[in-house]
Amino acid sequence: MTMTPEELRATIEAILFVAGEPVTLESLTETFSDEGSEAVLAQLEEIRKKFGEESGFVLESAGGGYRFATRPVFDPVLRKFFSRQGEHRLSIAALETMAI
Repeated sequence: MTMTPEELRATIEAILFVAGEPVTLESLTETFSDEGSEAVLAQLEEIRKKFGEESGFVLESAGGGYRFATRPVFDPVLRKFFSRQGEHRLSIAALETMAI
């Protein structure tokens, strides 16, 4: 089944979004064997351009594959956000005290 470039790009984005680890070019090429590796590479480049300076995400090469990552400029805000996520949880000691 041949895809349009837009369909291929959107499908690659979906795979990269849900993958828990970097996705190799080989894996993408096997998945989109009807399109070929040149078409996959072209869409990876389009994705890289699409998620440029104006996005919170970047497409990066890592671990022998490709993955979405947050831009480094957002690191301080992300650290603050995620550190606050655990503030309202009770410690093991507090849970034991409540159980008594």
